[in-house]
Amino acid sequence: MVEIGGELRGFGTRPDGRPWQIQLAATGTEQDAPWVVPVTNGAFATSGDCWHHFLSDGQRYSHTLDPRTGWPTRHALASVTVHHGECIHADALATVLTVMGPREGMAFAQDHGIAAVFQEHADGDGVRARRQPLVAPAWKARFER
Repeated sequence: MVEIGGELRGFGTRPDGRPWQIQLAATGTEQDAPWVVPVTNGAFATSGDCWHHFLSDGQRYSHTLDPRTGWPTRHALASVTVHHGECIHADALATVLTVMGPREGMAFAQDHGIAAVFQEHADGDGVRARRQPLVAPAWKARFER
């Protein structure tokens, strides 16, 4: 398993034969059970403003720019995690889905069979994520919790 800058690629299994496991970003509060998924072959990438943002005059600004407007994204998404066979594709898709936002991104993921999990901010503070993530059908098919 190799992780560089938030993107992760797994090959094979651990020496004891069990799959590698990763824990997805927090789903809301510290008491939430971690969401652990197996990694035997494939890549995971997460994009969003959970970690990369700044505040100015009480306004939250994402580090992700929407190329359609030239401005930082402004929607409820905190993060999007994508699983794909190739890390470069997982990373690109996570960013694209983040730019699209929760509704347009989920529709795109469903239409294109993308395994994705969308975490939305729970409230206006832009920090806490919703307890229940939005999960694309392709993700459910691979990692039913």
